[in-house]
Amino acid sequence: MGRWMRSLRRKSRQDVLRYFYVGLSLIFMTVFGWGIYRVTLFAQTSELLEIREIQVSGEHRVSKNEILARAGYFSGMNALQINLEKTRLAIEEILWIRHATVRRVWPNQLAVSVVERTPVALARIDSEIYLVDVDGFILPVDALTNTNFPILDGLVALDEERSVDANAFKISIYQETLEVLGESQLSEVHVSDAGDVSVVPVDDAVVVDLGMVEHRIRWEKYLSLKKLIREDYPTTRRIDLRFRDQVIIQTEENEPEDRIIWAEETKLL
Repeated sequence: MGRWMRSLRRKSRQDVLRYFYVGLSLIFMTVFGWGIYRVTLFAQTSELLEIREIQVSGEHRVSKNEILARAGYFSGMNALQINLEKTRLAIEEILWIRHATVRRVWPNQLAVSVVERTPVALARIDSEIYLVDVDGFILPVDALTNTNFPILDGLVALDEERSVDANAFKISIYQETLEVLGESQLSEVHVSDAGDVSVVPVDDAVVVDLGMVEHRIRWEKYLSLKKLIREDYPTTRRIDLRFRDQVIIQTEENEPEDRIIWAEETKLL
């Protein structure tokens, strides 16, 4: 009986201590939570964290006001109330913005840095002329447009079924063609869906078919034959150099038949 009573008293003391520590923990958590709440509330309403300056850098075609309007910022807004990721995505919805970075500069400044899209070509799409960037995005022509680009033909207007990837593929081929042949020598570049390249020289209203490979070799062949073709076939409107040992021409519409004017064996030209 004495042993049972001692065990009961020992258990009671342990329960009391347990309840005491649990109660103490609850009090501490409540005080701590209340403190966090008050600190957060103070920070979100404190004048010390109100945005006093918004720095925007990297803008060229897009104005600072347009960027701030899309972000929804204004002086006096609390820095902690700004969702940086949501703001970045909102700014990148502007057509000319390729990438944006938004960060807080403590205690009361905000920095927005943008990278605008860089036009790499003038493209003819549905009989209209647009700018396009390396990613395949179609951009409007404006006062800052570089009109020295050779016209790129073969791009498609974008919709739900046509992504920028198809245009980006053709733009990459266009850029490779300019690098190999020289931008100043070309008036137009056409790229087919399969990647075949045809060009129009700046000083000759004729289409030169270069195919998918060996563009420089085929272009040099055209340059070597250009004078002779114009002298002997003045109505030529298309020169096909896609075949290794042949040069095929098309003349005006009233002379529709294609002609092989040079071949490795026959030496017609």
